[in-house]
Amino acid sequence: MKTSTSTYQFSKINTSYFKGIGILLIFIHNYFHIITPYKLQNEIAFSVTNVNSFMRLFSNPTITDVIGGTFGFLGHFGVQIFIFFSAYGLSIQYSKWNNSPTQFIIRRLKKVYLLLAFGILFWFISKPFIGATDNLNGILMQLFLLITSVGNLFRSTVYAMFSGPYWFFALIIQLYIIFPILYKMVKRLSYIYIWLPLILSILLLYILYYTTPHDQFALFGNVLGHMPEIILGIILAQQKVKKLPLPVLMIVFVLFIASQFIEIFFPLSFLAVTILLLHSVKAMQDYSHSYISKFVIFTGNISMMLFIFNGPLRYYPWFINESQTIPELFIPFTIILYLISYPSYLLFQWLIQKMKW
Repeated sequence: MKTSTSTYQFSKINTSYFKGIGILLIFIHNYFHIITPYKLQNEIAFSVTNVNSFMRLFSNPTITDVIGGTFGFLGHFGVQIFIFFSAYGLSIQYSKWNNSPTQFIIRRLKKVYLLLAFGILFWFISKPFIGATDNLNGILMQLFLLITSVGNLFRSTVYAMFSGPYWFFALIIQLYIIFPILYKMVKRLSYIYIWLPLILSILLLYILYYTTPHDQFALFGNVLGHMPEIILGIILAQQKVKKLPLPVLMIVFVLFIASQFIEIFFPLSFLAVTILLLHSVKAMQDYSHSYISKFVIFTGNISMMLFIFNGPLRYYPWFINESQTIPELFIPFTIILYLISYPSYLLFQWLIQKMKW
C-alpha cells in the first residue's frame, strides 16, 4: 500500500506553475539579500544570528522590512523546487528513453551549456554597468570552474563564477552526469525498500556535514548537499506519488522550524522545505485566480531566462541604491527583467529547434 493520498504525476502545467513560484522566490530573494538588512539566509551555512536578525525585523516592521526580510531569509528555498523537479522530470523522461545513458546526458548538457552561454554573454554586456573588473585570466578561470562544475565545491568560488546565482548551473551539470546511476539504483528496488536510498542519502549528508570543513567545502552548493531532494524526486516520479500524508507534513513542518534554530537539524532543512513547498504550492495553484495562474505559469516557462539575467541586472545602478525606497527600484527592475527574458526565451527555443536538440 502506498503512503500517499494521490497516485498521479505532476503535469507540465503543474511543473510550470511550481517553477514560476520558484523563480519568483529566487529573483526577489536575489534582489533583496544584497541589501544590508536582508542578508539573512541560512543557505550555505547555519547561523542562529541570521534567524535572530530576521525575527527582529518584525518587532517594529515596515512593509519593506516584511518583504525584504521574508524573501531575504526564505526566498532562496525556491531553488529546492528546481532541484526536485529536475530530478522528477528527468525520471519521467528517462523512463521513456530507449538509447544509451550517455546520449541522454549529452542531450541535456547541451541545453544547459547553451543557457549558460546566454548568461555569460549577458554578464559581458553588463560588465561596464556593474563595475566588474575581471581580467582575461580571471574570466577563463571562472569559465573553467563553471563548465566543469568544480567551482561549486568550494566556499571561496561557489558564488564567484561570473554571477552569484550561476552556482546552480554547476549543480545541475553534476546532477545530469550522475542521474542515470541514481535512477537505476531506485528503479531496481521493490516498493518495500523504495525509501532506503532516501535514508542513505540523508546519512551521507550528515557524514559529509560533520566531516568536511564548513569554511572550505560548499556542501550545500553542490549536488551532494541536495541528494535527499533529488532522491525524493526520483522516488515520487517512479511511484507516481503526488502527496504525502498529513501526519508526515506536520512532522516535516516542525522539523523545518527546528532546523533554523538547532544546527543538528539544519542539514534536513532543504528536504523539509521541499516537501512543504510541494504541498503548499499545489494548494496555491488549485485556488489561484485564472489570471494569476496564467502569469505564474508564464513565469515558469521563462524561468531559466529570469534566472540567468536577474543576477547581473540587480547590480545595475538604476536598480540598486540603498538611499532610495526599495519598491521604487524593484518594480522597474522586475519589468526590465521580464522584457529581457521573454524574447531571450523565444530565441533559446528557436535555437533548440534549429539545432534539433
